[in-house]
Amino acid sequence: MNRLSLAEVNALRRINKSLSRYPSDDDERFVDGLIYPTIRPNFHITPGEKVFTVGSCFARNMEKQLGEYDVPTLRYVPPEGDSLSQRGSTVFNEYNPGTIARRLLSAIHHDAEYEKGIIKEGTGYSDLYITGSQPCALEVVQKRRALMGDIYKELPGCDLLIITLGLIEAWYDRETGTYLNRAPASGAMRDPEGVGQRFEMHVLNVQDCLDLLVPAFESVFAAGLKRIMLTVSPVPLQFSFGGGDPVVANSYSKAVLRCVAEKLVTDFERVDYFPSYEMVTTYAGNPFITDNVHVKPEVVARVTRYMLDCYQKA
Repeated sequence: MNRLSLAEVNALRRINKSLSRYPSDDDERFVDGLIYPTIRPNFHITPGEKVFTVGSCFARNMEKQLGEYDVPTLRYVPPEGDSLSQRGSTVFNEYNPGTIARRLLSAIHHDAEYEKGIIKEGTGYSDLYITGSQPCALEVVQKRRALMGDIYKELPGCDLLIITLGLIEAWYDRETGTYLNRAPASGAMRDPEGVGQRFEMHVLNVQDCLDLLVPAFESVFAAGLKRIMLTVSPVPLQFSFGGGDPVVANSYSKAVLRCVAEKLVTDFERVDYFPSYEMVTTYAGNPFITDNVHVKPEVVARVTRYMLDCYQKA
């Protein structure tokens, strides 16, 4: 609990003045349908610095706007024969705190989980750590992992890590003790009493997420990372494995992740929260493209531009 005395409340109200009220449509923070919340950064960044992005497709959309920065994930080149060769840096998509934490730790302990999560599927092999991956030759899967690992080795030396938290429904591999970035192979899904017993669905709560992320944050900071910016992805849950309507499940998921982000900001001096989720979801028009899931590029550009305006040194 965060306790404030009456004197502290009055002092904050004097500082915030009109900003302590939710913006109406004639408020200066409301511009062309988008609300620009007041931001008080705890750190600043400078063009040319190295910025690593981890998270969902929204993180990938944000990194496209970081042309003035050194973004390692944009240097990734897929191996020959990779079924994901057209996806570019989206192979780095991470959605749940379990896979995000594992990726951060793997940036330090490079080979600890090299063989985990690769399974036989049909005539090829699939990587359960990569969403949307299709079966291909084992050597291609292993080469892809090695190339991605080389990119992740740059993370501890970065000036800023931007993490976009996506969802809390996460498949868990009981055999390897790791969280996955996609549903198990179709054969496992059709055989719940056989090979399917290896997998289970976890719906993470706030403490689960913190138990995963706090050690990962401590490790990357100890390894040399300078700062972390947390965001929550405005992209909704497209499918719920928990049995409920995705609309309701998504609301719970984002509420949990927003609480997680707030706790991490409170506990780590070098962690900030940027309200991209709030900006997109309060947009006066429809911020999404026709699938009602992915955010319009022009909205992403405005949100990212505001982030840079707030955090870049003058």
